[in-house]
Amino acid sequence: MSKLPLKRIVGAGLRNANPTFLNLWTRDIFDARRSPKSTPIHLQETLNWLKNAHDASGKRGVAGGFSVIDGWLAPYPETTGYIIPTFYDYADFSGENEWRERAAAMADWEIEVQMPNGAVQAGLYKGKDAKQVEAVFNTGQVILGWCRAFIETKR
Repeated sequence: MSKLPLKRIVGAGLRNANPTFLNLWTRDIFDARRSPKSTPIHLQETLNWLKNAHDASGKRGVAGGFSVIDGWLAPYPETTGYIIPTFYDYADFSGENEWRERAAAMADWEIEVQMPNGAVQAGLYKGKDAKQVEAVFNTGQVILGWCRAFIETKR
């Protein structure tokens, strides 16, 4: 079994000492049977979580997930691709233009990280110099996002 480096342990401790994280963790453990809130509230909280994942990557792609040990992961092109239409749909639903701006920024990022052969890579994006492997499914998901971005922006 490998040992975690001290830096990762300290980072995890600091993240987990965050009052918001502790509040959520406590609620999840001790208040598992709470009544659900209204659908619009759940929708807003879900979109806020995705917004946090987008912010974590510098408002470019969307983080591939969150780890209690490592924090937000690197952006993931595939999921960013199909979050683009979700953000446009939520902009229509909420009337908040911020979601359109975020979706357009994600589509631009997808163009920047597209592989030279036209494919979209599998897995987390760790930079142009990192090893990339083409993925047909991921490419298809990003195309869905690009198509929606084109419909919305005409660019």
